[in-house]
Amino acid sequence: AAFYMVWGTDPIVPRIGFSVIGGFTCLAIYALGRDLIGKRVGLFAAALAAGFPMLVVMSGLTITENLAVPLLTLSTLLAYRTRQSGRPIDAIIAGFCLGLTALNRSVALALIPIWSLIFVLSPHPLRHRLLLAGLLATTAATTVLPWTVRNWAEFNEPILVDDLSLTAMYLGNNPYFSASPMWALDTGQPGAMLPFEVERQLAGLSRRERQALLLSLLLDFIANHPFEAARLFLFKLWLFWAPYPHPADIASWSATAALALFGVIVTWRMRGQLLLLYATIATLTLVHAASTALPRHRIILDGLILVLAAAGLAWFIEKLGQRSSRLSRLSQRPFFDFSIFGARIAITGNPSNAGAWSPFRETTDDNRQTRKGLTPAAGSTAAGDLRPTTTTDSPNGALNTPSIRSSGNAAS
Repeated sequence: AAFYMVWGTDPIVPRIGFSVIGGFTCLAIYALGRDLIGKRVGLFAAALAAGFPMLVVMSGLTITENLAVPLLTLSTLLAYRTRQSGRPIDAIIAGFCLGLTALNRSVALALIPIWSLIFVLSPHPLRHRLLLAGLLATTAATTVLPWTVRNWAEFNEPILVDDLSLTAMYLGNNPYFSASPMWALDTGQPGAMLPFEVERQLAGLSRRERQALLLSLLLDFIANHPFEAARLFLFKLWLFWAPYPHPADIASWSATAALALFGVIVTWRMRGQLLLLYATIATLTLVHAASTALPRHRIILDGLILVLAAAGLAWFIEKLGQRSSRLSRLSQRPFFDFSIFGARIAITGNPSNAGAWSPFRETTDDNRQTRKGLTPAAGSTAAGDLRPTTTTDSPNGALNTPSIRSSGNAAS
């Protein structure tokens, strides 16, 4: 709306504005990856975000996700910094940004109690933890409050952000679900929002009466069809994480999701440090699975998912670098010859010749090689920071293998 108010109704204006916002989104994703895991992961995450098809396509559309992605990414970054620093001013800024995110997407309201609980579990004195949690929740609520007051004055009802919550809950939990698939929401098909039978019942009712009827229909369906409600929950859980049925999104999202899952594995020792990231993804996933779910709804989490994908990518590149370095060292030996490589394997595989020669050992200081990999930087200020450092062979000849490891207060 701000773009239209300032520059008129030309449709090209918001596209240019959203493209600029997309650039800031990449910066926010870089900062989040750098602070959580390390600079290299931050750079990889920003590079992935710059070319991620869904984010690129989205920047040309006038939809709320263009603001939701950078707002949630920035909010998560600020909340993480608050948890690490323990500064009250950081909690206030994080709460304000979270409030803006909730105004854009009301599902973010569920993050206020979750993040407050995580602050209570932070490594600070109890009174200070409670202060941080209180400041975050109070600031977020205060940011949303003016819009709630406006809704009350306009509709004479206490509507926090919007009144679509019960509609969304019923839309994803009703006996007509299979006849009106969730995909219809994206295509704008008639009857996509609510079945025609329900629309007829709601016709002529006041806003409060509509909400009461939807709540009654929702509870009746869950009580009378518990197994069907559970099946729908699982289906929406899958739908939330599914790609759009387009080759570009199927290819890009499948690769990103696989890297993100691997990123969770290689950073598992840092799970205490990444708790805020995991909790945010899990909370918004469950909220959508309980109400309505589409791949579009997942876009708000793309910034966080790309950070995990970058961690997996960094691990693979590190390992490829190690392998390349070892092959390079082997090829420098005067007796290197692929024609007898099989014989060399047989020789080194013999227990009696163990250590007689090996491309992974050096016997003289002159031949020692250095390599670069991802290890916790000495004197790092952020727990679990991964930065390029130089490693060498240890005095006893064994190679120190760099790996993605955590430091600081990360849970082991």
